[in-house]
Amino acid sequence: MGNDYDLYIVGRGQTGSSPLTFGLSEWGDCPELGPLGDTLASSNIVARASILIVHQGGALVDELVHQHLSE
Repeated sequence: MGNDYDLYIVGRGQTGSSPLTFGLSEWGDCPELGPLGDTLASSNIVARASILIVHQGGALVDELVHQHLSE
């Protein structure tokens, strides 16, 4: 990956592991980043880039937003 990109955008859902990332969470240092975000943020990757991790909200978040908008 090197210095090919300036920004990595990684999505993180609320469900369990994807078959593509199964097992990566066992090695992770920061579970809040998700397996791909944690891998990109690790010191093993030699790159100078920013990482944006987009976390998908669940039903509770959707309900709270709906309540806020209806007030």
